[in-house]
Amino acid sequence: MLVRITSSADPTGLTLPTGVAGAILGAILLAIGIAHYRGYRWWMADPRNVRQHTFVTQYTVLAVGWLGAALLLGVASAPLPSTLGAVAAVLGAICGLVGLVGLCWLPRFLRPRWLLALQTDPRIGAQLERRARSGDKA
Repeated sequence: MLVRITSSADPTGLTLPTGVAGAILGAILLAIGIAHYRGYRWWMADPRNVRQHTFVTQYTVLAVGWLGAALLLGVASAPLPSTLGAVAAVLGAICGLVGLVGLCWLPRFLRPRWLLALQTDPRIGAQLERRARSGDKA
């Protein structure tokens, strides 16, 4: 049995501005993560660039997508009926856990193909960079 503890009269515990701000931030983070999974700004995960920033790993931007999904599901779970809200909250917690772990490491099945290729052969970064500069998408 889930019990919601709130200090306001609103049964969801979220005020409209808080919920909207959380949803917007979650959507932005999710969009950034999805774009990076699809290969946009892949060079951020290139080992040559990651070494320049001590707080960034090859998985940091990918983890942002998981954290955005967690935030969206968390905000969405508040106004939903108890069963659906509980399912959204659990899924949000799972996404949040994957996002937090993903800041340092992601399992192979959650890594995009381009990152696996980059980790297998770091020289592929130079090849991808040349292709990107010449405009070749193949």
